[in-house]
Amino acid sequence: MTRLLALLLLTVIAMPMPARAGTAVNGARLKAWCESSNVDEISTCLGYILSVGDILNDQKIYEGRACIPVATSADEMRQLVVLFLRTNPQLLDTASGANLAALAMIHAYPCSSS
Repeated sequence: MTRLLALLLLTVIAMPMPARAGTAVNGARLKAWCESSNVDEISTCLGYILSVGDILNDQKIYEGRACIPVATSADEMRQLVVLFLRTNPQLLDTASGANLAALAMIHAYPCSSS
């Protein structure tokens, strides 16, 4: 899993990104990457959401933490985020992709209160 994450992050870093100052990745852009048939865009999606998931396992983002099971695959994470984005289209242009991915994971994988 560590090798896969490293490979995905290297892929994301090496990809050319549009040079538009001040442009964040919103939910619409994240949804487009995650639903694409383009391998580079899928890799960008996976790297993005896996990074958010790694941070959520260690600290609070947005409104909470997530306790993502170790056995959860990258594609399961992608499907979870896509379902959340499809279910909440009103948020796509108003929130960052990171916040929306975080919300999807926080609600799907809540940490126990113990």
